Amino acid sequence: MIPPKSYFRRLAAICKKHGILLVDDEIQMGFYRTGKMWAMEHFDTAPDIIVFGKALTNGMNPLSGIWAREELIKPSVFGPGSTHSTFASNTLGTAAGLAVMRILGSGDYEASVMHKGAYLLGKLRRLQHSIPKSARSTVSG
Repeated sequence: MIPPKSYFRRLAAICKKHGILLVDDEIQMGFYRTGKMWAMEHFDTAPDIIVFGKALTNGMNPLSGIWAREELIKPSVFGPGSTHSTFASNTLGTAAGLAVMRILGSGDYEASVMHKGAYLLGKLRRLQHSIPKSARSTVSG
């Protein structure tokens, strides 16, 4: 289910009003899986924190990461060794993650994934219209 384009802008405004950080969980959807490096980019909203993993090593080795606004994660707030993740800081995962980042930097993955996604969605829409309306409600319901 893809939320409306304005959903995250409205959510971010509510969070800001109440002093709540907007955390974007990109574990499943990051690294161009939606056509953008971060799925949140489709919604023109800047989160306070992004957490990511899985695609960072393409499943080769568990590795996760976090990005946050500077004032939230600067060394004076979180000094060395003050944070921990189950899937952080392992040599094989780090090497795999660096290789993935190099590969992502060498191609136009945004255009490629957007093109392939549009093709797939077009095929799915044609398939949807080929199914009688009475049968569609049982399939989607």
